[in-house]
Parts: sequence; structure tokens; C-alpha cells
Amino acid sequence: MKAKLADLTDEELMVAYQNGDEGAFSVLYNRYAPKLYGYLQSRVKNRPQADDLFQQAFLKLHKSRSTYKPEFRFGPWAFAICRSVIVDSIRGEKIETTSADFESLPIESGHEVQFPNLDEKLSALSRRERQAVEERYLKDLPFSEIAKQLNTTDLNSRKIVSRALKKLRLGGGR
Repeated sequence: MKAKLADLTDEELMVAYQNGDEGAFSVLYNRYAPKLYGYLQSRVKNRPQADDLFQQAFLKLHKSRSTYKPEFRFGPWAFAICRSVIVDSIRGEKIETTSADFESLPIESGHEVQFPNLDEKLSALSRRERQAVEERYLKDLPFSEIAKQLNTTDLNSRKIVSRALKKLRLGGGR
């Protein structure tokens, strides 16, 4: 029996979309449009700019669908596309940004992604906080796996990451 599209994971939907299933794209769009739009709107000064970037992001997602690899989670891939659309617009001076720290956005260099001043920023964290942030955002591990590595609970691993991100935003140290 064929599974309903709504029951499929994001990754399974993206593979179906790669294979020409437009319905799979509709489900992904409904799942991610509000999140991606909110992300974009929080980083630009006005709604028309957010609307334009939102359209650009989904157009880029559509054009890049053949490059998606199902072993990677769809959500981070979609947000990476949004970040690249913002960076492209900033470089082209097409948008006015909010006070968001765009220095922390990744810079694409060939096939690598570089994070400016990342080591310097992470050095302000405790060893445990740094490990949690690296596991979550550089290795894209779920909180349950981070919890195992830190020998703690899922909830506490979330708190460690949250506390570390707050320190990074505030520029605070240990």
C-alpha cells in the first residue's frame, strides 16, 4: 500500500519531488513556508524584501533539487538556501538588513562552507558548550545524540546549546 504524502519524512518527500512528484513539493512547501518566511523576515528590514527573498529561495530550491542528497536532513538544507539568498542579496546590495549578525552566516568557497571567526567565537565557550554547539550545528546531530556524547539528558543538551548560543549572541565569555 502506498503511503500518503503527508506521512512521508521531509527527506522522502524531497526524493519524490526530485522524481517529479509535484504533490511532494506541495507538502514540503506547506511544512516549511512559514518557517522559512519567518527566518527571512527576521533578517531584512521590510516585508517586500522578505517576500522577494522568499520567492528567490523557493525558486533556488526548485532549481537545486537535483543536488539534494537524501542522507542530509531537508530542513537545514532549505535554511542554507535561504542564507545563501540573503548573502547573495547583501553582496548585490539589493536589501537592507536588520541588525542581525551576518558575519556569522556561512561563506561558500567552492564546495566548502567557511564560518568567519568561528574558532575565535567558540573559544569564548566552555568545553562542554563548544562541543554541544559543534555537534549540533557543524555535524548536524540531533539533541538525543548530543546528550549521549555529553552523558546528559536530551533536555539538558538543548539547554547547553541554548545557553551557548545566548553567550555567542551577547559576545560573552565563560
